[in-house]
Amino acid sequence: VEEHREKGGDLDVDISWKWLNFFMDDDDELKAIGDAYGSGAMLSGEIKKKLVECLTPMIVAHQEARARVSDAVVDQFFSTAPRDFPSMFGELSGDAPAPPTGPVSFQGGEHLVASNAPVARTDGGGAEGG
Repeated sequence: VEEHREKGGDLDVDISWKWLNFFMDDDDELKAIGDAYGSGAMLSGEIKKKLVECLTPMIVAHQEARARVSDAVVDQFFSTAPRDFPSMFGELSGDAPAPPTGPVSFQGGEHLVASNAPVARTDGGGAEGG
């Protein structure tokens, strides 16, 4: 304990610290924990306690959700019957838009095209791949 208080925890290898970096949402609290543990003001058992406090609500929520899964839910999930999912955009009406006729571009990457899309040739020979 005295050596830890003197030298502090090694944040590069401590698993509890790495897990907190992944799961803790509060950046300010995470920095305070890292500073305290790295300086030796916080001991290994204390950072582990912080990890338990961080993970417990997620684990409890997962256990509660898992308890609601019945055999019927599993059967429905693995069913090959056609499904009709509601749209995340609300009620859709009208005809579907026509598919694009040229290469498909992506926002911020107009030079990219979808895989297997015809690529315009620069030598005047038409499109490749088609």
